[in-house]
Amino acid sequence: MSKTASRGKKKEDESLVRYPGGVSKGKSAHPRYSFVVRWPGENGKRLVKWFTNDTEAKAWAKEKSEDAGELGAAFGSVSEDERAALAAFRKFRTAHENPAPPPLKTVVTEFVKRWEASRAGAKVGVAVDEYLESLKKRGRSKAHLAASGSRLGRFKKDFGERVLPSFTPREIGDYILNLRGLVLKPEKGEPQGRKRKDGTPVKRSYRPVVVREDDDLSLESKAGYRRALMSFFEWARKRGMVTENPVKDAEKPQGTPKLPGVLTAAETKAFFTALLKHAPELVPFWAVRAFAGLRESEALRMDWHMIDLAAGKIILPKTITKSRHSREITIQPALSAFLATHVQPSGSVCSLSPVARRWRLRLALRSAPGLLPPRNWARHSYATYHLLAFRHPGETAMQLGHKDDPAMLDAHYRGVGTEKEALAFWDIRPETPANVVPMDAAGKVAEQPAERMAQ
Repeated sequence: MSKTASRGKKKEDESLVRYPGGVSKGKSAHPRYSFVVRWPGENGKRLVKWFTNDTEAKAWAKEKSEDAGELGAAFGSVSEDERAALAAFRKFRTAHENPAPPPLKTVVTEFVKRWEASRAGAKVGVAVDEYLESLKKRGRSKAHLAASGSRLGRFKKDFGERVLPSFTPREIGDYILNLRGLVLKPEKGEPQGRKRKDGTPVKRSYRPVVVREDDDLSLESKAGYRRALMSFFEWARKRGMVTENPVKDAEKPQGTPKLPGVLTAAETKAFFTALLKHAPELVPFWAVRAFAGLRESEALRMDWHMIDLAAGKIILPKTITKSRHSREITIQPALSAFLATHVQPSGSVCSLSPVARRWRLRLALRSAPGLLPPRNWARHSYATYHLLAFRHPGETAMQLGHKDDPAMLDAHYRGVGTEKEALAFWDIRPETPANVVPMDAAGKVAEQPAERMAQ
């Protein structure tokens, strides 16, 4: 600022030179206002405002200096790099007028906040190890721990030294969508047989494999990585490691919707017929899955004392359910018929080891050529046919353990199958010899369908 003192007045106030454009007083062209503030406007245009006293002029000059992002004379010293950055930003805003980008001050402020957080945040490697350990302490299943460990282990390998606050939604989205996988492919050539310690060959032979990089992961696999990262960053947000979850706004891998894999009523009957002949010890395990909608993990942890055939109820305690909420399931006549001849007062519904269970199932399916049950077909069939036969989405959701939320049914099961197929599914009964009379848990003769009694 420059202040031309008149006779008998103080010298100019040099402190005002720090403000943009300066505040000046003296001989001026304005007849009424003695103080003037000049500051640069848009496109280099010089702006002027007049004041009657220096207090108002100083306040106005300070406000303009704060808007400009600088205080004092340093505002006037702009480096060539800063001028180039300002010119580039103005060109950018001109090219994107609709919608207009945020102001330069907002852009710089957000960048500074993210940059500072990136220098003092928790590293990915340490946070992933801590998160997986917390999953163990929370009692998550082995399958959940294995899946989370595999997906987050890859993320840790790729970004182990990065800090969590440095990730943006765009970066996370690009990472997930561009994931590539390592797959095992058999090498061309003659198979090499294995030998025992005594030198005798093993009947089964294996081909050597080579590891190659696949072109791309499937959309289902990418969705699994996204779920794992979503849970991980949400845990980090609750711990104060990040201020927001970058996965929420990241792009989602969206593939073609797939219909749930179900078996028809005839295929389901053929499946249980094969079990009754070649693996009867598996009948209760698969019956509660197909006709009560239990998950595999729930059926494996299930005990016979949870089944009350007389009351027609299955009571699942929260200790064995996936959602950690107890659940009550109505026993339909089809399920009652399959359980009646196998019911026990207590003990595991399926006591076979995983290897024995898979082997016995494979033996049974050999007697039904052409029958290839899709993955998780039992629960999918139950949900599909229960919804079609009983027409009560809320009840079906409760039976499945979806917390009375029919939205998942609409998303996955609505429009699959027919009512006729559903009625045939719930009419399935175990085939028994003519001289065998099924008994229920109370020792009474189990009710048979009219057409069966007629036979």
